[in-house]
Amino acid sequence: MVSKDSRYLKAIYKDNEYFQKQIFNITNNEVFVDCGSYHGEDTIELMNIVGNIKKAYCFEPDKKILDT
Repeated sequence: MVSKDSRYLKAIYKDNEYFQKQIFNITNNEVFVDCGSYHGEDTIELMNIVGNIKKAYCFEPDKKILDT
């Protein structure tokens, strides 16, 4: 069964899912490569956590996604 009830998403949502400070020592001198970046949400999340980063290389190989 599919539901549009947002309570289900809230139950499994993790803040900073990919960039947890307890696991990674991320600094503003990082070079970040986002392979399959869609619209860059993960890169933006990283920058929100650490501030600016040295450089980001983002690409989305799926043309269908780029066209959205």
